[in-house]
Amino acid sequence: MDTERHNHQQIEQLNQRGGRTLSIVDLIQAGTISVEMTAYAMRAMETGASLLMAARPGSAGKTTLMAAILNFLPPEVPIVTIDSARVIRAGLGHPAAESACYLAHEIGSGDWYGYIWGRDVADFFSLIDGNRRIASCLHADTLEELTGILCSPPLRSPVRRWGGWA
Repeated sequence: MDTERHNHQQIEQLNQRGGRTLSIVDLIQAGTISVEMTAYAMRAMETGASLLMAARPGSAGKTTLMAAILNFLPPEVPIVTIDSARVIRAGLGHPAAESACYLAHEIGSGDWYGYIWGRDVADFFSLIDGNRRIASCLHADTLEELTGILCSPPLRSPVRRWGGWA
């Protein structure tokens, strides 16, 4: 299967609302994201950025927005959905020069497909290296809350301070 078709299937699996997956155009028209932020997201995905969507309430649109932005991945970058810690370990065993976007549907303690928690989260963040990137959602409303979740037990993820958070 070609990478673009595979990626489309992985993105479709994120659809939690039924019906068709909303496009970035749908989200611009709904006022969820501006044209300027869309351009920023397009450029970030093109240049290898990782993606972390956060908002505290459920049904806020984190996963919907993440799915729309994942469509901006370069066509040769495969999406690898994390369905178990085994996938993370396999990813860490591949050279960082191999392009891939590792997708965890959510950083959360639920026992659902694509959710990760505990030590797996730290390992997930360790995938960020070279041409490897990550994408996920979690429940946090502020940078302080996000950092508190990621840096305290049971996660203690190796969150690095990048040039800024978008």
